[in-house]
Amino acid sequence: MGEDHLISELLRSGHEATPAEVGRILSRMATAPLDVRLVRVPGYLRGQPYGGRTLQRRDQSAFVHLVKRVRYDRQWAEDTTMADYLEDLRRAVRQPDAHLLIYARHGEHHAGVIADTDLAVPVGRRGELALPNLLVVYSWERRAIRTGYQFSAMDKVGIPGDARWLK
Repeated sequence: MGEDHLISELLRSGHEATPAEVGRILSRMATAPLDVRLVRVPGYLRGQPYGGRTLQRRDQSAFVHLVKRVRYDRQWAEDTTMADYLEDLRRAVRQPDAHLLIYARHGEHHAGVIADTDLAVPVGRRGELALPNLLVVYSWERRAIRTGYQFSAMDKVGIPGDARWLK
């Protein structure tokens, strides 16, 4: 099966992912950039200054997520840069004990990794409200990491009920 259709094929067929397929998904996620497409910025974040920039009405998705995780959720430290955030998300994906799941949502195919925040985010980058688990969401179609955020328990994260756990 073609690299571009791996997640959709696994979801469609229902067949168990091979270790090689799991490795391909994780490898792609571990080297993916952040999603920089322009998105509508929620009202509570508009005008928020961060890192020498100010959130506009529409802004890069990655910047919106970073500011939200630092300023609103306080999961990452105040001086966290976009490069730091991406490094932490990639480190989560590379954790040997991380869990991998796939699912379809809003017409896109996603892979998610759940990892231990303490192993992914260095102490100095953890915010005052850091939580024990970290979810990294990758869009297969966009070839980019859509978001990453910390959470306390599985019932606090929006994983669809029909998600397939591969690892």
